[in-house]
Amino acid sequence: MLPRRDASPALELLRPATDGDVRALAELWVQAFPGERTVADRERELREGGPHGGLESCWVAEDGPRVVAALRAYALEMYVHGVLFPTMGLAAVAVAPDRRRRGLGRRICTEALSIAGARGDVLSILYPYRASFYRALGYTLAGELHRYRFAPEALPEYEERRFVRAALRVDRESVAELYERVALRTNGMLRRPPKLWAFLDDPRWYAFVYDAGRDGIRGYVIVRHRVGRSPDRRALQVKELVAETGEAYRGLLGWVAAQRDQWPQIIYDALPVERFAERLTHPQTPGTRQVRGLWFETARVLQGPMVRIVSVASALTPLDWPGPERFAVEDAQIPQNEGPWRIGSGRLVRREGRATQAVTVAGEGGPLTVSVAELTARFLEWHAGDPLVVGSRPTHSALPAVLAQADRAPAARPFLLLEVF
Repeated sequence: MLPRRDASPALELLRPATDGDVRALAELWVQAFPGERTVADRERELREGGPHGGLESCWVAEDGPRVVAALRAYALEMYVHGVLFPTMGLAAVAVAPDRRRRGLGRRICTEALSIAGARGDVLSILYPYRASFYRALGYTLAGELHRYRFAPEALPEYEERRFVRAALRVDRESVAELYERVALRTNGMLRRPPKLWAFLDDPRWYAFVYDAGRDGIRGYVIVRHRVGRSPDRRALQVKELVAETGEAYRGLLGWVAAQRDQWPQIIYDALPVERFAERLTHPQTPGTRQVRGLWFETARVLQGPMVRIVSVASALTPLDWPGPERFAVEDAQIPQNEGPWRIGSGRLVRREGRATQAVTVAGEGGPLTVSVAELTARFLEWHAGDPLVVGSRPTHSALPAVLAQADRAPAARPFLLLEVF
């Protein structure tokens, strides 16, 4: 993992939250996110701390004695291309109702990026309330899931399901090790210290593992029960399905299919590379009609996480970045990222002064300048052997070997963020 450093950023608005801010923070977040939790709930969470952090992750902006804006800057660690990058999880960005539409939200988010840079974060990740707001701050949408709702009998009862059993407490270390191995081959998964596995103690979640004996645990699935208003709307929802072999993947899906006697529907969020519809005997969502002529609904597309590079040099240096040899970056929030940059000595990224003009790249027919959002998108999609292509997305003929590795060779790394913060 790349190390964090301890530095104090120069800030105009934000300061670290203190015990004296707990009530004001709770009230502000209830106003900004009504209906989610009460003031008492939020006060308790701030004092006790959550899975990703407590009061120490909070920053506030004041007008006189009053807190008028706040956010969380979680210190996370995210796997990208097999490297564990220090990452700021930006969350709970809130502005008082009488101070909105004045640019305050944009200003505190920009200062949050300064906080991230000062402590050595290389990336930042968030769930947006509005994607366009964060695009203007250099973030790009990352990852996509397809939510399937289907009858379990539409999925084959793969014979490997016989190796699936209920998870035991003694399995937790093996499950955590499996998660880390898969995370190394995936983009977007966060490092999970023991406290982030505490959710398995929640009685609402049920965990099962694929254990064929000879190789230990090679996959797990975590599910919960969803009870609808009518019996036919009851569903078994898959929260996580993580497998590192094709046998484990088929076994866990086969176990899901075998729940047909109890559950009329299954809810499963699949990566596009899984091509999950091809596994279903009839992929039409139950209870839906043709929506375009004779076309029927198969799955809903889910998006959410947005990612941004905080430090261009620290993001690219650990990788065998194939090019271009010279480029410049447009980054209004973090001028240190603008370059121009030159890649040399195979893996070294170094900055060529403080000029921000575009760099002409031989053979490109003109200057090559890329926005930090576009650079982030290419950074996430790239895999070894690909050139950096600006203005078009790389394509891959093979499929990645995470979850969908059942019968296919490894290629690009999918993006999968399992945490919600």
